[in-house]
Amino acid sequence: MRIRLYGAKHLNTYLSHNFMNYHFYNSMNGPKPTYYSFTTIDIMFRKGVLPSTTPKYEFKGIRDCLQSVEQALEKCEENPYVIFVLDEPSFLDCFLKSGESLLTKSWEAYDPSINHLLIKMESQFHGVALRAFERVFDAWDMDSHCPLVTTGRTICRGSSGKKKEPASTWIPRHSGRKWPTVVLEVTYNETPKKMEENAKFWLTESSEVATVLTVEVFKRGRISVKQWNMRGATAVPSQAMEIVRNPAPNCKKIQGSIRLALKDIYLRPKRQHETDFVLTPHAMEQIASPIWHTQFGD
Repeated sequence: MRIRLYGAKHLNTYLSHNFMNYHFYNSMNGPKPTYYSFTTIDIMFRKGVLPSTTPKYEFKGIRDCLQSVEQALEKCEENPYVIFVLDEPSFLDCFLKSGESLLTKSWEAYDPSINHLLIKMESQFHGVALRAFERVFDAWDMDSHCPLVTTGRTICRGSSGKKKEPASTWIPRHSGRKWPTVVLEVTYNETPKKMEENAKFWLTESSEVATVLTVEVFKRGRISVKQWNMRGATAVPSQAMEIVRNPAPNCKKIQGSIRLALKDIYLRPKRQHETDFVLTPHAMEQIASPIWHTQFGD
């Protein structure tokens, strides 16, 4: 997921709260790209945002790079991140101009001061989990007098100038809003710090986002759905529901609950026969079933 910062004013404001300068590609600056960011790769390691097992490779040409990325894609269930060491001209030629979609779509950040490129691979579970949750949420939405518009992976620009692309979003039809009311993030085996960062962006960069949801898929058959809110300067789960494939003795397979107020999603009171969105145990089973089929062949 790529985040872009635009303009020195936004950059200086943001960096005053975020350690030190780590650059992101800014495609809006014409033929001479500049790079901005919110934290260095080293700090991402220390803060637990990146796994300590993240591999690092020296750049040896586009073909060798493609082979390394393809190999990383096969192992992305364990760690979706890869770092390449390459100079700026090589980065521009390989990851922005090569036409190789695997490269142009996978890079997340580049820091020319240390010649480090961060790549994030999406596992097959990401798409499966996304579609499973969308089916459940859209089935509830279809009972409304005026269904929501699913805007999908639309890039949103925050008040600080940062841009972020969610897994999916929903917005009331004919609302005229630029930001969605519901944002969904889907992750596989992600670190807690990264989840907090993702949720915090949506909750602080616009006052229009009322509901931030995450679907987290873990290696051993655990799936968690959470709603997030701000507590002070930190994003924290306010509701959570979890399902496990093989619960321990005397433990429930499904725990927790999630209820989303219709007024926060549609920005209006309930009408006759309308209900809040409730994530039921049956719905959790519907979400988990295709994910576990992909993971374990169930």
